[in-house]
Amino acid sequence: MDGGRPLMSPRAKVPLIVFFVLMLHTTVFGLIHIDHVRPDALLLLTVLAGLIGGQQAGTLVGFVAGLLADLTLQTPFGLSALVLTITGYSCGTLRTALVRTSWWLVPVTALMASAGSVIAFVLLGGLVGQSQLLRPGPVHMLTVAGLVGLMNAVLAPAIYPLVRWSFAPTKAERAYAVR
Repeated sequence: MDGGRPLMSPRAKVPLIVFFVLMLHTTVFGLIHIDHVRPDALLLLTVLAGLIGGQQAGTLVGFVAGLLADLTLQTPFGLSALVLTITGYSCGTLRTALVRTSWWLVPVTALMASAGSVIAFVLLGGLVGQSQLLRPGPVHMLTVAGLVGLMNAVLAPAIYPLVRWSFAPTKAERAYAVR
């Protein structure tokens, strides 16, 4: 306890946030849709984890979130995990390249990374024999990618503080790092 508040390590907070976002993804976000396309909360969590926690955090959260997403999809197990792992690593790499951040960085990154991840999912799915992902055509793929990216960009500022909190070290961890 620190001043009446319990110390909670990111090791405990991050899994709670992943579980919470999974519940949001399968319940609340399942009700939000534009032309039968809904936001991807697990993808958004991965993007934000990479932006906030860096390459290692983005990769780890992306892999776990991808495995959880694979449990809800009828595509080959591991396809979402692969795409989200690459996305988390890429967003973490972007974080290391940034000198300063701006208010618009989070939604723009969510838009671009989400759209790119949807396209990567479809193309990699086609490579592993999921031809139904490619059948609607490139215009449909780009439309879906754009809609997912746009919805994730709108939701990113609302989810960002939650993810930032989950990666914040406790006072004891900060004090130990200084010594």
